[in-house]
Amino acid sequence: SVPGGLHQDESFVAWNAFALLHEGMDSAGHVCPVYMADWGDGHSALYVWMLIPFLALNGGHISPILSRLPQAIVSIFTLWAIYCLLKRMFDRKLATWGLFLLAICPWHIMMSRWGLESNLAPGFLLFGLTFFVYGLKKPRLLILSALSYGLSLYCYATIWPIVPLLLLLEWGYGFLTKTLKI
Repeated sequence: SVPGGLHQDESFVAWNAFALLHEGMDSAGHVCPVYMADWGDGHSALYVWMLIPFLALNGGHISPILSRLPQAIVSIFTLWAIYCLLKRMFDRKLATWGLFLLAICPWHIMMSRWGLESNLAPGFLLFGLTFFVYGLKKPRLLILSALSYGLSLYCYATIWPIVPLLLLLEWGYGFLTKTLKI
């Protein structure tokens, strides 16, 4: 019941997922879109694509709980990622405190309960950073970092200029500390 009802953006994301599942195109008639057209401009597509399997498992029916489920799952993994990141960078005690503080943070609570497509971006950025830090010791994990950062670009268009900057800073750090090789 909290938050009550669906926000207009949540509704449109669910509608686009419904349309793609049943018709093979979004509400604007685009097949396999990478950016959704709505409300005169658009919204990012990753949330819509993440919602489709849940709709399919529910017989193609939309519900408020179901439309918010992808964000809830990403938020749970965000808690795990912050714990792993802080544990790797500092210690278990600080990681536990970081996990606790994020779990009770009003911003994270609101974000985890609201199926807004842009709310996925912080989680995928954190996944990218976590896998990067772990990838400095196990280079195979750098692929997961790249995948996370790539998916973050489909979460929220506003971060498009930020992700290349983050990658340059991370690569610079890796090359300066000689933990990354070409």
